[in-house]
Amino acid sequence: MSLSFGAVVACNNIIALKSFTTLLSNYRVFDKPSFIAKWLSLKAQVWIDAQALKNFKDVKEEIAKDDVGYLSLNDIDTALFTVLRVAVEVNTKGIQIDTAHDLFSLISSSQLEFEKLKKPRVDESYK
Repeated sequence: MSLSFGAVVACNNIIALKSFTTLLSNYRVFDKPSFIAKWLSLKAQVWIDAQALKNFKDVKEEIAKDDVGYLSLNDIDTALFTVLRVAVEVNTKGIQIDTAHDLFSLISSSQLEFEKLKKPRVDESYK
């Protein structure tokens, strides 16, 4: 079995939408936009959330068809591995993701943990 091109594109779309959400949030907090700019960014956020949930649904359906157990953390990018692993966990454990915020926060926390596993600090010690 192999990972389909559509699943990879959907995963990369989710990663890009997560990054764009971070950009919009930082813009609204730190740049103090005008009322119109803030309103437009909130409208854009609604669209981003809908697209992220749609893409994640596509990834979950694709993962249900294919076995991605052969992929390891060192084979692919950490962000892509994280989205695939979250989709597998949601399918197998029945975790409910209702909003894009839940999805993005789960991906972010998991990605941080996977990055720690991928590049551990050997020289770090406790004093």
